Amino acid sequence: MKQLIICFDEFQDVLQVEAADDKLRSVIQHHDQFVSYLFTGSEPRLMRELFESRRRAFWEQAEPLGLAPLAASEVLGHIDEQFTATGKRLGGAGGRLVATADGHPQRAMFLANKLWSRTPRGGEPDETTWAAAFKDAMLQEEPALEAEWRSFDATAEQRVLRAIALFEGRPYKNVAVHSVDVARGSVDGVVKSFLDRYIIRRVGSRAFAFVDPLFGLYVQGLATSGAIEFPELAGGAEDTVDATS
Repeated sequence: MKQLIICFDEFQDVLQVEAADDKLRSVIQHHDQFVSYLFTGSEPRLMRELFESRRRAFWEQAEPLGLAPLAASEVLGHIDEQFTATGKRLGGAGGRLVATADGHPQRAMFLANKLWSRTPRGGEPDETTWAAAFKDAMLQEEPALEAEWRSFDATAEQRVLRAIALFEGRPYKNVAVHSVDVARGSVDGVVKSFLDRYIIRRVGSRAFAFVDPLFGLYVQGLATSGAIEFPELAGGAEDTVDATS
């Protein structure tokens, strides 16, 4: 009997079908001798619901393994290969694309598709092409991004999101706290909640990045466009708020 490895991609989608995980578990639990399973998904919060909730069939049935953001060089090389294979050149726009995707697999593919669609066969995208492709992407995602934004509490969560977006991922700076008018005592609790829910990821002792880079750009755009009002800035840019994170 051969040993098999079976991989389920975007496994969190089973949550869309009632009791689908129950049925899967009832079958694969008998395959322990000859089959190993990998469950992958781009929604960590939903994956945790499947494997860490006592009420789910797969509770404690898998060992979690978080993946770091993709390396920029690997993403750039793969996208460049795909452009070349279809008679197009990626050129310098690839750097803008990879920087915007920030190692997020789905967002990298999504932006690459928009850029590819805007690039004529035999051609190479320029800054205008990239700008148009990026606009296409944000227009398509705007309803989902707006819904996500509105799902956060306005008294603290939205304010901390603004601070992260506007102050290079450093919401503990005094200037960030005062600019979005959030209570100092709220910052630490909100940041910990965001980390636990995979809204943000840690990139330094007091620095964070959005897990979804397009959501980060959406929040930043709301603030810089004037859609969000701020009180006057106070405090120095290098000051930080005392906190445990």
